[in-house]
Amino acid sequence: MAASIKTRYITCMPYDSEDKDSHVVNEFWLPEFEKWAMIDIDMGRHYISDTSGKPLSISEIRNCLILDERVIVYSGFQEPCFEVNEYYAYLTKNMYWFSRWGDFVFFIALHNSLCHHCT
Repeated sequence: MAASIKTRYITCMPYDSEDKDSHVVNEFWLPEFEKWAMIDIDMGRHYISDTSGKPLSISEIRNCLILDERVIVYSGFQEPCFEVNEYYAYLTKNMYWFSRWGDFVFFIALHNSLCHHCT
């Protein structure tokens, strides 16, 4: 069995054009929500949701920052951590400008031995 995953590569940059410390994340398409959601493969598979648990896109995360709305930061695929941690502070710094490369589609083979949810 194979899964087709739509994803896009996004560079997140700070307000200060002299600050060369940017960050790269991915967004992937969630057909069940009909929206894009951010996942940070580089920093421990972090993702962020609203308080109802719905995963957020990079632009939705930025809007939450602007409006000072509460979000949940998930570290990897473990239990959520509800406090604003160092990761969230780092991500916040790099949420001013975005640059997006083309959309990609990855085909991932799923094997029963690797996926506990497969039947």
